[in-house]
Amino acid sequence: MSILSEKSLLVRHKISRKSFRKYDKVISAEVAAKHGTDSKESGRYNKILLHPNYLKAINAAATKAYQYHITNTLPWEDEGTRILPSAQYSEYTRKEREFIAEFNSAVELFILEYSEAKREAEKRLNGMFDPADYPPVETLQSAYGIEITFYPVPDKADFRITLDSEERSKIESDLETRMNSALENAMSDLWARLRESVAHLRNQLQTFLAAGEGESKRLYSAWFDNVSAIVDIIPALNITADPMLTDLATRAKTELLEYSPDYLREQPSACEKVTKSADDILSVMSGYCGS
Repeated sequence: MSILSEKSLLVRHKISRKSFRKYDKVISAEVAAKHGTDSKESGRYNKILLHPNYLKAINAAATKAYQYHITNTLPWEDEGTRILPSAQYSEYTRKEREFIAEFNSAVELFILEYSEAKREAEKRLNGMFDPADYPPVETLQSAYGIEITFYPVPDKADFRITLDSEERSKIESDLETRMNSALENAMSDLWARLRESVAHLRNQLQTFLAAGEGESKRLYSAWFDNVSAIVDIIPALNITADPMLTDLATRAKTELLEYSPDYLREQPSACEKVTKSADDILSVMSGYCGS
């Protein structure tokens, strides 16, 4: 429990944006009537109010910000909140400020293009266009934003309330159980990330080696990049300093990323070596934390 409260904090990452898609009751009813059915039972028609190109930059920036958040944090009890190691706070906030700046710039450009986007929608939607579906431009800015909020991890040492000793002890015990469970789940998530990336690479290498003449033989850099990404982040997220996890991450980096995909395509023996190393790493992981 003290590891969590001393070495990490909680972070909530919230992205606000408009999808510009809307359920159209009238069109849904017309489609249902045409086919002799009930719109409540047959489906809904959702209009695409603005062409996706106008929202592409906003959505891309939001995706990058959220993916960075998920990659560089660990799960917490609340799905909307995650654990951030204290040592990563400065780098995390620096990167998120970059994403937020990119997001805000995309929003500003979208607001400038909003009138043009509505004119395009009026032509594209034709009879389905309804001006009431579009909020005034003055309100758009407040509909978009990335909000990051930090909280301390609960600690029974900070628990101050007037209760009799028996009730206080019970609450403190419950809190400690919850924190220990949260820590275990967070570390299990980190183990799972490493295992999944190694297993996926191993499976693809096996498929590559087993492919016969004339069959498609694929060996993509992205499979190796996935392993590289997780082994690079493990030192920062390994808040319990688990030596086995550190050792396996080091092995994955030195043994699985020793050769480039181009080299492995031309050297079956090296490909077999990497595949065996992946098998060995997965075998150790299975014995240490279950299959």
